Amino acid sequence: MNQQSLSITAYREGHECYIKLAGSLTLPRCEDLSADVARVVSKDDKTVIIGLQLLEFVDSAGLGMLIQINSKMKRDKRDLVFIEPGAQVFGLMKLAKIDLVIPIQTGEAGLEVVQRLEQVASQVFPEREVGPAAEGKAEAA
Repeated sequence: MNQQSLSITAYREGHECYIKLAGSLTLPRCEDLSADVARVVSKDDKTVIIGLQLLEFVDSAGLGMLIQINSKMKRDKRDLVFIEPGAQVFGLMKLAKIDLVIPIQTGEAGLEVVQRLEQVASQVFPEREVGPAAEGKAEAA
């Protein structure tokens, strides 16, 4: 996956929407992420969980987009949780003090959430990629 690529996979369990990001969240991908989140989050979702364990890089625009998503979730009366950011992403989130505004689950608690959601998703909901990465795959098929 190149540094400009962002893969977005989404599925849900009950009233939770799980969005897994992989690759790089940079300025050129911010609009894609915003549109994809708006498209995949259902009006019935109470909690949105964004898995960051496969996000390799985020720039300042990407951090700003994550804060904008949080603001939108608050306006819509939804909880937002970030799960398992890698070291580089987590370091930037702490530097920007995002961890003081948005819950970030790491360690055993974060891994438990990831495992539970991925187990349910693999049994009930097929993974579905959205965004430019998925569109490229569809065109190639």
